[in-house]
Amino acid sequence: ANCVAGYYERVARGQSIIVFVYDRRTNEPIINMEICLGNGNRYYISQFLGKQNSRTVYREYETYYKAYQAYLQTIKPE
Repeated sequence: ANCVAGYYERVARGQSIIVFVYDRRTNEPIINMEICLGNGNRYYISQFLGKQNSRTVYREYETYYKAYQAYLQTIKPE
């Protein structure tokens, strides 16, 4: 129940990756991220949303967001 399906064209062109993070206990999605390829062939988190495009997920999972952003700095696109 969010808008990530609207980015399929960017995914098909290799400009974006959609990542879903699930709760292992309930198998319910917690976080939906759009990761985009930016200048200098560096990836960045474009969107970090919860169910129904909720932005409140950032406050609850801020540590996860920061850790994933740090990880992205090490990714080299193929």
